[in-house]
Amino acid sequence: MSVHGIIRDMHPGKPRADVKARLSNLVSQSQNVVVTWEWYDKGQGIIKWTFTNTGKAQESVILLRNGYYFGGAFWPVYVANSEFGVTWMNGVKPLVDNGVENNAPPIAPVTFSNGYTQVLFVFTLSGGQTWSMLEGGFNNVTPQPQGVYTVGNPVLQTWCIGYDPQRVKDWDSQTGTTLQGYSPDPETITTVVWQASPGAPYDALPFNDMYCDTPCPCALQPAPQPACLELLEYIAIAVETGNFSSISVQDIINAVECLFTGHVSFKDRLKIAVKILFMRGDKK
Repeated sequence: MSVHGIIRDMHPGKPRADVKARLSNLVSQSQNVVVTWEWYDKGQGIIKWTFTNTGKAQESVILLRNGYYFGGAFWPVYVANSEFGVTWMNGVKPLVDNGVENNAPPIAPVTFSNGYTQVLFVFTLSGGQTWSMLEGGFNNVTPQPQGVYTVGNPVLQTWCIGYDPQRVKDWDSQTGTTLQGYSPDPETITTVVWQASPGAPYDALPFNDMYCDTPCPCALQPAPQPACLELLEYIAIAVETGNFSSISVQDIINAVECLFTGHVSFKDRLKIAVKILFMRGDKK
């Protein structure tokens, strides 16, 4: 299997949403699907994810890890290049096991309870099914699975979906390749659209993607960026836990800028200030 065929969805950009989960262990919100990881080739930074449906019924889930959802970084590259085996989800059926080195999940738009949408990997497993896949890019990063969330109400729809070209630039920068995202951008795509469970946090990387729930051309709507408040909470938790190495200088600059741009209410500013000063966090 060539290096181009190994999904590398690790992205160094910040901020991330759901910052409390970033520093915690796996918290499964799914009733039945459990996700674990192990090193497949530590020297190459490749891990193996294993998804197990312990229940009897089919279930579809998304995986939050390392601060954002799996598939949320470089999906335009995966779907445009056949060696990854990633396709738009055109039906709801269990994942096919072609061997861990060849397995890849489909992608689909997932709409969260706040009404915002992201394109993510969706993992569908039949009752009792176990399925594994590889992910690269963990040379200097430890995998941190944080939450398995169910998705439901699948509807096959035709959307106009555009992606930020910066996604492709970041992929090439990390991998030393010159792969392309799909074209045209935006493109009319027929795919299953999902609704995330109410407990699933909206967690977007800072890219300017565009969505419209009709064919192109249409009045594309930008995906919202991670909230300023989330970055401030992340810094507060990192300070509380002594995890100072996870805070970059740019994080601090962005946080200070957030505080003075008017995008954070006085109430939220006070909330963060109290948390940082008193280190209350979630400790009981």
